[in-house]
Amino acid sequence: MENVTKKRKPFGFYVCSLGFSFERCAFYTVKYMLAVWIATTVGKGGLGFDDVKGASMSATFVAMTYITPIIGGYIADYWLSPRLCVASGMILMGIGYLFTWKADSITYVWIMIILVSIGTGLFKGNLSGVNGLLFNDEKELDEAFSVQYSFVNIGSFIGTTFLVLLIPKFGFNFVFLICALLLFIDAIWFIGNSRALGDAGKNRLKLTSVSLNRRKKQRRVRQSR
Repeated sequence: MENVTKKRKPFGFYVCSLGFSFERCAFYTVKYMLAVWIATTVGKGGLGFDDVKGASMSATFVAMTYITPIIGGYIADYWLSPRLCVASGMILMGIGYLFTWKADSITYVWIMIILVSIGTGLFKGNLSGVNGLLFNDEKELDEAFSVQYSFVNIGSFIGTTFLVLLIPKFGFNFVFLICALLLFIDAIWFIGNSRALGDAGKNRLKLTSVSLNRRKKQRRVRQSR
């Protein structure tokens, strides 16, 4: 009977995966409370608009954060390195949530939506891309993404189950501040541990793809000799 030794994942994998936990915790918290906050009366810490306005703004927020990663992927392909995109995205999202911390009008909400959407676009797909570049074996890569998704679920669970419980005691704005701080901590974590990523995500993805294909061809040539 063969002893199968499970290969340990590189530390860079946990740098990326935990990055998702922080970001998803903040995102799902805001997604959960945005419509409620907009529709809550001013006296109770809300903006005092009706339910229709709250639902509309919340839907726009979610829709834009799902569309922009396509643009973020294009930017990482041709203009900026994925690693730079991820760090910039984290910081932009943090600044966006800061606007809702001090919000007293719908204008601040729009600024938050724009900044968080752009930040999500730069962050979301590119962090997965960086994480994927840490693995050469296809089976390891599939397993790694399954584990990464668990980190995503942990972050969203903490946000929607525990973080929102702070609203009755501390108010909406305080929770928005926590969401902003989570993204700034995320950026510090990612940038501070960038050495653990090696060369993954240092170059634009198109250049990385060309380089990987060249290495595969060289490997095939050596094997055929």
